[in-house]
Amino acid sequence: MALEKYQRKRDFSKTSEPAGGEGQESKDQPRFVIQKHRAKRLHYDLRLEMEGVLRSWAIPKGPSLNPDDKRLAIQVEDHPLEYADFEGIIPEGEYGAGKVIVWDQGTYECIGEETDPVKAWKTGKLDMRLHGQKLKGMWLLIKLKGRQDNQWLFFKKKDEYSDLQTEITEEAPESVLSGLEVDEIEAEASPAWHSRVHRLLEELQIPSREIKGQVRPMLATLVTKVPEGSHWIYELKYDGIRALAVKKKTSFSFTLAA
Repeated sequence: MALEKYQRKRDFSKTSEPAGGEGQESKDQPRFVIQKHRAKRLHYDLRLEMEGVLRSWAIPKGPSLNPDDKRLAIQVEDHPLEYADFEGIIPEGEYGAGKVIVWDQGTYECIGEETDPVKAWKTGKLDMRLHGQKLKGMWLLIKLKGRQDNQWLFFKKKDEYSDLQTEITEEAPESVLSGLEVDEIEAEASPAWHSRVHRLLEELQIPSREIKGQVRPMLATLVTKVPEGSHWIYELKYDGIRALAVKKKTSFSFTLAA
């Protein structure tokens, strides 16, 4: 019954959105996701996992790291858990027609007087700590009194993650799943991090060279300082893999090493 409104609005023979009913609830902390949605108007959809669904709010202006920016959040119909990974194009003529990317995702916990998410939602005040890739720290989602029943405010609380200068939606517009920006998304979305590699290689303007034989990526070596030079790009990382990318016209081949 929780997804009845969601399912009634959609024709699943036309849209690739999940119908719901197959997603598994998180065993530890519940998930949150923010999807960037270019429909008639660009907006962001905040979704919080609770009671086996994603409780959802549309945020027209998107989140801000500035605690002074109180963003209007309109509660909409519950979405299925599988929607947390949805990226793609909702066809013209369907409800919410437009492009969708997963702008941020992670887990959340209620830290206020009411620590149970469902009870906090029913009281109209979700005092949360977000553990996302872009949004972190303390946030408040609070229901407006004396307004329409579905109107809330979503804003950052002052902590070490507050930022009065950075416009997070402009500084980090891309998907945390595919690396694509919302206007780059295709109808059949798939991980497309190679698009970011392509842009990066173009920006570096590395001269072409012929590759002879098999080339293996150099494994990491312990050093006391980072390399110098404009062609070096680095990040702090404690585990993962190393990749060697070879570009031939518009295609890529990769060699990976642990």
